[in-house]
Order: sequence, then structure tokens, then C-alpha cells
Amino acid sequence: MRLAIMLTCFNRKEKTLRCIERLHKQKNIPQFDLFVCDDNSSDGTVKAIGEKYPNTILLEGSGSLFWSRGMYKVMNAAIEIGYDYYLMVNDDVDFFENMWILMHEPFSRSGPLGVVGCTLSQSTLKQTYGGSTFIKGKWNYYIGSMLSPSNSCFVKCDLANWNCFLINHEVIKQVGIIDPLYEHAMGDYDYSFRMRIKKINILLAKQFIGFCESNGIENSYKDSTLPRKTRVRKLFGPKGLPVKSWFYFTKSYYGHTWLRNFLVPYIKNIGCIIAGKNC
Repeated sequence: MRLAIMLTCFNRKEKTLRCIERLHKQKNIPQFDLFVCDDNSSDGTVKAIGEKYPNTILLEGSGSLFWSRGMYKVMNAAIEIGYDYYLMVNDDVDFFENMWILMHEPFSRSGPLGVVGCTLSQSTLKQTYGGSTFIKGKWNYYIGSMLSPSNSCFVKCDLANWNCFLINHEVIKQVGIIDPLYEHAMGDYDYSFRMRIKKINILLAKQFIGFCESNGIENSYKDSTLPRKTRVRKLFGPKGLPVKSWFYFTKSYYGHTWLRNFLVPYIKNIGCIIAGKNC
């Protein structure tokens, strides 16, 4: 079995090293190649990884890749070599030691398949990331509730976060890799939609696979403590809701309601910013 594990990182050396350590300590995990895209960190991340894990395949960005384009870079490098499985992870996940066993369990039959691992907040023990539904109403399409894993069966979902996401080579053959049009967010959901179009199932692992805290609003466009001009700039920036990416996403997947879904988040968030409220 040939396995590639891929992640991106930027200026959180200790979390990145902790994540890599947890990956190397997984029970029953086959020998794997680790691909890491560092987007020009200034905290010594590249040097630390190279010293502690010299077999890591390190790719470096200019500081403008952000998450989706960083993942495109590592996925592109991995498929040039060719693997049986591709595991995409975030470096802020503290993986349980049985993560690999849980993630690989559904791959008992041939055929393309994706498996998403759900995470918990260590402080609240509430679910933070995983798989969600996508609901098509008569007048609106929208992302529904996050689904929770079940010990008794593999729960099917529509959309997967890539905090921990495993696919086999058959998915790569049919779907390809993440779309570099996206800057930071939406690339993982776009990939889920592309899998849905090909009628490829996405399942939840039967148990939670690690701890991962939700992204807070601090220093984002949602943060009312920031100046309004700063918040507007962040709303339209790569880590907010960049117009080109959001237009492409809604136009591709929201059917006849795409224009409404495209405009509403901007109207709501700009309203919050003008009112000086958290979004």
C-alpha cells in the first residue's frame, strides 16, 4: 500500500511539528510519504521539519498561496509520483492514535471512495469539523447541519472538511485534484461537489479522529473590535469571502438561486460591519 499524506502550514511551528509527530505514531499506518507546503513561514518551521523529519517532501510558497492553493501544490506533487491513498490533513488537528484505522476501515471494497474524519473541541467536547449535508429547496439551496459519526454504520455526507480526509487513487482518476482557483476556503467543499457529480460516496469514519478547535472570529472580518475599513478589507480578502472564488462556487453549485446566495453573505456581513457588530 502506497500512502501520501499532505498538509500546508504557515507560522505555527509547534502545531505543525505536533501534527507530524502524531501522524508518525499512528497505529497500523503503512509506510507513507509526507508532503508539506510551507507558505513562507518566518518562525523556522521549514528548518525544524527538515531537522526532525528529514524524509519529509517540503515545498515552499511565496506567502500568497494560503490553504487551497497550498493543497493544490502538494497534491500536484503527490500525484506525479502516484499512490494508492491520499490523506489530506490540517496541521492543527491533534490526532488520536487510531485515526488511520478508523479512516481506512471503509475501504474494504474496490471503487472510488472518500472518508472524512470528524473532530472535537478539546475544551467543550463538541464537534468542530467533519461532514455536512447540502439541501436543495424549491427557492434556496444551502449547506445543512454537520453530521456526527455513528459506531453502528458509516454515515453518508455531501460535503467534507479536509481537516482529515482520505481518498483512494480511483477518486483522483475521476475527479482530479483540488481546484487552484480557490484561495483559502471553499476548495474542500468544491471537491466534495465534484465527487457528488461523479456519484462517489463520502462517508464519515465511525468515531471521532482527534481534537481540533474551531476558528475564532478574532482578527477576522467578523471581529467588531477592528476598524470598519479593516473589516471590509478582510471580508473581501483571501481568508474572508473573496469575490472571484465565491462567485465561481455559487454559480457552479447553487442552481437557479446562485445570485441570491452570492449576494446575501455580502449584504449581511457589510450590515454587521456598518452596525459595529460581530458577524
